[in-house]
Amino acid sequence: MSYQVPQSELCDEQVIKKSRFITHIARATNKAEAMLYIQSIKAQYPDARHHCWAYIAGHPTATIDKVLAMMVSHQAQQENPS
Repeated sequence: MSYQVPQSELCDEQVIKKSRFITHIARATNKAEAMLYIQSIKAQYPDARHHCWAYIAGHPTATIDKVLAMMVSHQAQQENPS
């Protein structure tokens, strides 16, 4: 499965039933860089009740990796429409 990777950081916010859902997507070249980015996002929202995160390293193989890859690809397509 191939997927597009955004060239720059993406952020989106949605409010559903009075709850804020904030999504950040960024490119990382390795696991350590991804974890640093995740920690920086957590620091921006210290009062958040939940911090859900994921990163893709290599080729996605599990079902959840494929779903996340599709989400990243969708955001990248919005950033770079063909």
